[in-house]
Amino acid sequence: MTSFPYGQLDKETLILRDRLALDRTHLANERTLLSYIRTALALLLTGLGLLKFFLNPLLQGLGIMFIFSSMVVSLVGWKRYSHMRRCILQSQLPVHPKSSPTNESTNT
Repeated sequence: MTSFPYGQLDKETLILRDRLALDRTHLANERTLLSYIRTALALLLTGLGLLKFFLNPLLQGLGIMFIFSSMVVSLVGWKRYSHMRRCILQSQLPVHPKSSPTNESTNT
């Protein structure tokens, strides 16, 4: 990560807590994608196992449905990850009042 990943946010006005919150949000989004992938792999392996080890047409049909559902889960997970990533990168983070240069003490 050599470039500043939060293009619209002002680097100088972000405090450490704000930067860490953005990083936690990115990591949470990636963890969610990984859980979708893990679920899709479990469905895929279950479907392949049903197809390989059982000759019953009902179980074979169930295996095909598991394989199809694994593809759907992976596509939904990727779409959700991409959408959330765009939202995170385009959002404006509220800046902490103490770090804002325009919030000077002007009590008169």
